[in-house]
Amino acid sequence: MSRTRKACFALVATALGLLLLEGLASVAVVANKMFTQRRLAERLHTEYDAQLGWINKAEFHGRDLYGPSLHLHTNAQRFRATEATATKTPPGRVRVVCTGDSFTLGYGVADEDTWCAQLEQRNATWQAVNLGQGGYGVDQAYLWYQRVEPSYQHAIHLCAFITEDFRRMANDTFGGYGKPVLALDGDRLMVTNVPVPRTPYLLASLMHNGNLLAELNTLRVMRRVIWGKPYIKNAREVDVYSRRIATQIFSELARQHAQRGRLFVLVHLPVKADLTQRSSAWRDFLARAAAESDWNYFYLGDEMSRLPRDQVDALYLGNDVPYQAAAGHYSARGNRFVATALHARLIAREDVRQLLKQAQQTEPAVRPH
Repeated sequence: MSRTRKACFALVATALGLLLLEGLASVAVVANKMFTQRRLAERLHTEYDAQLGWINKAEFHGRDLYGPSLHLHTNAQRFRATEATATKTPPGRVRVVCTGDSFTLGYGVADEDTWCAQLEQRNATWQAVNLGQGGYGVDQAYLWYQRVEPSYQHAIHLCAFITEDFRRMANDTFGGYGKPVLALDGDRLMVTNVPVPRTPYLLASLMHNGNLLAELNTLRVMRRVIWGKPYIKNAREVDVYSRRIATQIFSELARQHAQRGRLFVLVHLPVKADLTQRSSAWRDFLARAAAESDWNYFYLGDEMSRLPRDQVDALYLGNDVPYQAAAGHYSARGNRFVATALHARLIAREDVRQLLKQAQQTEPAVRPH
């Protein structure tokens, strides 16, 4: 064999060796992430739901779920609570229903430290009902509320969300788990992708690591060859779709509550990144839509942004809660801040003060233990 051919074989062998090493290194990196990746807390306290995708388990007792004394309990109605919720509002109370995602559920904090529960600590007349569900978009929160609404008397609906909850509506999955998708038929909302595919819940371990497996270049190439390049909505398309659907959701809720004599409030909960932005396309859109449609819209970042930076940091969790995506949720102090700001905005309204006054005249309210 000539010297040239030997050199060529050596180069090819070296190249193949490097490619093999690169492949093994890629597999090793992904495998390491799989073994060290934190679990999703929601997998412990939720289960499959054909219409919503997933939902809190009934009567779940998660002692120390988030850490020592940081318990998460749900009642028979799947609300975050330690006791059953009566159909009718107790005498002397004003019932407030809180809907939303994990920020409303109270990810990372104890039952009594969620902002919804903390409203009761601001005024003994309130009775707060926490319908928060981890990972929900505005669409799922709306559908969950519609399921519950006929059965439980209430005077106020606090429809809470973070900005990301709108973008979640554009997809038929979240975190790999299937979810319903809302569409418009004229001016009527339609629910599609139901029943939601159950496979992700049957393959929980695979879904837990699915996003990591997708990092393997081999799987990327195979998926591209077999299924072709998937169409992914760009940011503008997502926002256009989400605004149309959100506008219809809020319009329907506003009509529904007006017919039943309830107060309806959109509560925009700020994540940390919101506080560094002087303006936001979504905040501008919501403020404008609320003004045009006479909706009540509270953006609580206005109160938070007045705080010194070190105080703002204390309102959010770090990496001390041992679950995926816990960092960035409200700490107990953050939930108390939200409850205080929200309570101040509510009692600044004459209609709310009248509700509280009428309830207090019915029967003296007893502060919950």
